[in-house]
Amino acid sequence: MLYARAFETDPGNFEALKGIGRTLLALRRLDASADAWAAALAAAPNDAEALFQAGDGLFRRGDMDGAGEYFRQALSADPDLYGARGMNLLARLYCENTHDALWAAQREW
Repeated sequence: MLYARAFETDPGNFEALKGIGRTLLALRRLDASADAWAAALAAAPNDAEALFQAGDGLFRRGDMDGAGEYFRQALSADPDLYGARGMNLLARLYCENTHDALWAAQREW
């Protein structure tokens, strides 16, 4: 894996951490992906993509509350982040009363 080699060469390589996280998430290796995103967020806690991808991993594991929190943080870091608003709404629909979640989303948009 190219990203793994880059990370071995430079363990502080933030882009390599994000690449590893993306790859593991795509392979549905959710636990390993979560570790990669946690390391990326330790290096850059306000990176919108890392926040979004960490939330996506939790979403795929069924942790809607945790996912929604990451999606909200991602939107705070970058209000125009592609996909974050929709994923945040999906997480809310799973966790909250559907009517309340849709009403809250309408107010936010």
